[in-house]
Amino acid sequence: MNIEDGHSLQEISSDANLTADQSADEKTDGASAKITPQLSPPGNYPIRKLGDRGLGIVICNVNFVSPFRRRNAASADIDNMSRLFHKMGLRVETYSNLSGPEMKHSIAKYSDRDLSCYDCLFLAVSTHGDRGTLIGTDGVPVSIESSVLSPFNGARCPSLCGKPKVFFLQACRGGEKDFCLKLPENETDGNGAAIRLIERIRDLFSGASQAEAVLVPTELDFFIAYSTVPGYVSWRNTEKGSWFMYALFECYMAYGNEVHLAELMTYVTDYVATYFSDTDKETKRIAKQVVCYESRLSKFLKVAADRPE
Repeated sequence: MNIEDGHSLQEISSDANLTADQSADEKTDGASAKITPQLSPPGNYPIRKLGDRGLGIVICNVNFVSPFRRRNAASADIDNMSRLFHKMGLRVETYSNLSGPEMKHSIAKYSDRDLSCYDCLFLAVSTHGDRGTLIGTDGVPVSIESSVLSPFNGARCPSLCGKPKVFFLQACRGGEKDFCLKLPENETDGNGAAIRLIERIRDLFSGASQAEAVLVPTELDFFIAYSTVPGYVSWRNTEKGSWFMYALFECYMAYGNEVHLAELMTYVTDYVATYFSDTDKETKRIAKQVVCYESRLSKFLKVAADRPE
């Protein structure tokens, strides 16, 4: 029996029966020695070389009800993610222009299936968003935590228990803009001003990762990558699609066969940080974007993009 912030009756009675030459400290040390695991490398998630390695789901919303703007060129995201998932050897299923309830239903139905034949799950969503939510084409918000992530936890989707679940979420997470330099026009994945993406301005260099592992048993083996940090808008090019998913595709093609996922996201973070756009026509200030990700993985994950297209 486990008791939070207290002692069990068994612990109390055991302490009372200590011999004169046995201190409480000695007993505590002995108990700790029994429950402290041996520290060892976490290893890699097993990913098969042949057949369908996992399930790849892509959801992309383009057309919205007022006041949400049409997400011009967002269809490039579904092309990039579908192409990437095929290269990774995933079974790919795509959805376009889903309302809030349709998004919830489309995601929830997978958690009810027996997915034990897959080694991993990848879910990519490109849509409008806000703090903690993704927006359906009808303007109805969908909770990321309860309607996107939780359906795949160990309790609700036991067939994926112990297997990696990866989420790529392209959406605004607020209305703030990370202003820097100066430039022409792009668009944001929120209800914001129009802007345009420019070409990459420097080579890729690895930077410091700030992922924080949250090892909660039912929520273990999750990896969630957001296109931007909390409170900020997320940018989209009117030709190439979102910066984030474009960078994901490019970096995965370049490095995905060499590094594990968490390390790859450092390349993606650096790539996205090289883009900038002019959003304020009066001040001509430049807006930057920073990718944000959360890792609950207990092992290293590498799914090579080595399949023919």
